[in-house]
Amino acid sequence: MPLTKAEKFKLLSGGQFGPPAEDILRTSTNRDVSSQSSATILRQCSDWPDPKTGIECAGNALGSEDGFALEKKSPARLTPHLPTEVKERVPAGIQLLSNKLGQLASPGLSFCPVQAVSKYPYKYIHNKALQDVVASSFFAGGKFFERSWDIFYIHPPPDVSPKPLLLLPLVQVLSFFDVINKEAGSSLRVPPKSDDCGFQVCFLEMDNTPGPRHLGESTCRNDFQILEQMVPAPMYRPDGETPDPPPSERSLAAFKRKIQLACEATKNKSKASRAKKQKERIERQHGWRRQIKRTQRYLGLKKRLEREELEQVLLREPGTSDYLDVESPAPHPMESSVVFVSIDVESFERDHKKITEVGISVLDTNDLSGIPPGKGGSGWVKRIQTRHLRIKEHAHLINKDFVTGCADRFEFGESEWVSLEEAPSIIAESFRFPTIDQTQRNIILLGHGIDGDIEYLKAMGYNPFNLHNLVEVLDTSVMYRYLKREQNPRSLGSVLSDLDIMGWNLHNAGNDAAYTLQAMLAIAVKGVTERSGSIDWAEEKRKRVGEAAKEAVERALEYGEGWSSTGESDGGVVERKWIKKPTYPPRGTEPKNAQKREQKSSSSSDRMHWGGVSPK
Repeated sequence: MPLTKAEKFKLLSGGQFGPPAEDILRTSTNRDVSSQSSATILRQCSDWPDPKTGIECAGNALGSEDGFALEKKSPARLTPHLPTEVKERVPAGIQLLSNKLGQLASPGLSFCPVQAVSKYPYKYIHNKALQDVVASSFFAGGKFFERSWDIFYIHPPPDVSPKPLLLLPLVQVLSFFDVINKEAGSSLRVPPKSDDCGFQVCFLEMDNTPGPRHLGESTCRNDFQILEQMVPAPMYRPDGETPDPPPSERSLAAFKRKIQLACEATKNKSKASRAKKQKERIERQHGWRRQIKRTQRYLGLKKRLEREELEQVLLREPGTSDYLDVESPAPHPMESSVVFVSIDVESFERDHKKITEVGISVLDTNDLSGIPPGKGGSGWVKRIQTRHLRIKEHAHLINKDFVTGCADRFEFGESEWVSLEEAPSIIAESFRFPTIDQTQRNIILLGHGIDGDIEYLKAMGYNPFNLHNLVEVLDTSVMYRYLKREQNPRSLGSVLSDLDIMGWNLHNAGNDAAYTLQAMLAIAVKGVTERSGSIDWAEEKRKRVGEAAKEAVERALEYGEGWSSTGESDGGVVERKWIKKPTYPPRGTEPKNAQKREQKSSSSSDRMHWGGVSPK
């Protein structure tokens, strides 16, 4: 019959370190230790009044089972080794597993990072209801660690991570998932392409790269935290282990990549997720650039390039471009014969469901034939036609708290009063541009932060996406961001100022719609005359980084002002300027309940005068 931990403890201590080990444990912990895990006993022994005695006794006893003998280096820091004298004193009937600490795992086994598995429901379960059930029942509050786990460790390359990576055998993880699936009715599994995301790592023998080594068994969070502190140094090897030949460069590179993915899997935001977001951001920015390019084609400032022409453009030296004379008509045919329709909708600041104004501005490219664009498109501005609709039912609603409304100051004509019922049909009329043969013209919908304006139109009963001749939707907010290489959007007023356009009475829907169309013309013209290749964006990037760093330093210095303790006195006297002299009603005029409270407590007046000021 195998010996219990307490029996081994008593047998191996032999009274050399003081009282019998079992009595020490019971006296110190008031608990039976026969069923406790190794890490728990170690923690309890290290807290004894005589830590050296406790650590040595625990090391002798537990070394026979788990390979732990401990030397006290500093508080909460234990160095694993098994003294030779302990090995010599182990009776023949006790199986010594001293090589288990640091013992290499069998080749070909797969492992999962402990932290990656502990975060499984939060990273890999996207069904919120199932995530809550699984997390609360099996992961949250330390429940994940309340089962028997064999913990392995491996030291990543120093440039990947300075900390050891703790691993779990894949077979134990799959067994854990089976328990969850059975009790929660789920179908959890190892994430698809888990090798690529670092959730699963397989170690092969043939490549001579480092492999996982056994650390110990954990049955609770405390066990795991103690084992974390007991990871041997990278050069530690059990007795009798022969060194492996050095791996090839190719094997070492593959190992580094594999460990790097596993380390990334332990983080809340994986590298793959960041790469995905970066890819999406780049795609969005390319979409903004294409909006500018297509707008330039619609206006005849550029032409659609055939394959051979596109290849020639790509081979050009940076900074070279076709010259555009803004004092001459557009050099190319205006593609698709489109009509630009710019919209802006204003609502009441206290209730955005109440629409107060609608602005609609139109520019027909057929009207631009033979007319020079001028600097910043100023030559085409006079061809813009604008309407300003005001809603009768909401005429009394005026914005003044969060934005300064100016519904009565339309700069491009006379405002029109319409009812909520007739507004959708009037708006629809502004999108009709029949030709001689009664076919509809191609429409380009435009706005500044246009998504919100489209939702307002839908709420009013008009959906522009129902137009069969709607070619695309453009947004001057993102077009300007690409032109200036800026990460954050700007307000319409800020964009107009930078484009040298004088904007009057903004937040009037009609004015905003017209100025948005003017901003689009300026962006399209500047995109040709100030071609991005003519700007050294690498130098511009360095300049912006330097400015941002300088601003960060200035903010830090400003924040530090006033926190210094140099030159201080002893604190001075209390300033009582916050204490105000209380006022009291004439005697006999107090409320009845106040008089009762005063009679009930004779000390109440003392409490009222705690500030040191007494009433006259």
